[in-house]
Amino acid sequence: AQPDQYLPLLYVANEVLQNSKRNRGNKFLEEFSPTLGQSLIFISQRSPASVVEKIRRTVKIWADRHVFSVRFVNDLLKGLEPYRNGGIGGAA
Repeated sequence: AQPDQYLPLLYVANEVLQNSKRNRGNKFLEEFSPTLGQSLIFISQRSPASVVEKIRRTVKIWADRHVFSVRFVNDLLKGLEPYRNGGIGGAA
């Protein structure tokens, strides 16, 4: 995917994750979650700080809507921290 497609693809994944949680339980989430952190870091490394903040907002929604545990979401957010405000790897 091209960098300008990363955020729209994350939004599609967000829809799939939320619908899976509502309609099918946790099986899909359990299978998807091991790769989620590295996927979000991959996107953040190649995105401006403004996109990283949108990624963080999406991740926070997962905690708010109980898609993933607060602990897992906090781990994801911690992994994104270096890419805020044009941090390492972030395109400012």
